[in-house]
Amino acid sequence: MWTHYCEAEKTTISVGDGERCNWCNLFTGSGMASINETEARLNSHEAVCALRYEQINARLKRLEGILLKAVGAMMLGMAGVIWASVAPHIGK
Repeated sequence: MWTHYCEAEKTTISVGDGERCNWCNLFTGSGMASINETEARLNSHEAVCALRYEQINARLKRLEGILLKAVGAMMLGMAGVIWASVAPHIGK
């Protein structure tokens, strides 16, 4: 038996030695991955990684926005506390 990634079925399939894949018609009896199989798996991997990269970037941008808003709110709060403690002493 040999296995390969079938582009037609989008899954790994086991095929008997000396037989062709019923879906993509790939043939190899050596058990080694063919160039087409390797290229298909690499293309699939690249597509999945690109999608994950986009999702991670979106999450990081969201977290960055949350942190900037939190820092801004803390700075305004601290400025308010400072102003409240200094303002009564101004003009005395």
